[in-house]
Amino acid sequence: EPVRVIECVCPPEVARARIAADRTHPAGNRTPELHDRSRANAEPLTVPRLTLDTSGLAPDECERRARDYLSGSSA
Repeated sequence: EPVRVIECVCPPEVARARIAADRTHPAGNRTPELHDRSRANAEPLTVPRLTLDTSGLAPDECERRARDYLSGSSA
């Protein structure tokens, strides 16, 4: 079975707002500032993958595309 990578992305301002609004996440160091540092140090993925923009797609559409991709169907 091949490895299939799914990359979920959104604009930085969306990620920061989501993180700031989520006060119940178990990771105590999860802050908008940590996101900014992680993003600045991240290396781009260079493997084949499905990229989902979670700011522009409804959750059920992200799920459908992910399932199609994982099953080998067109996404």
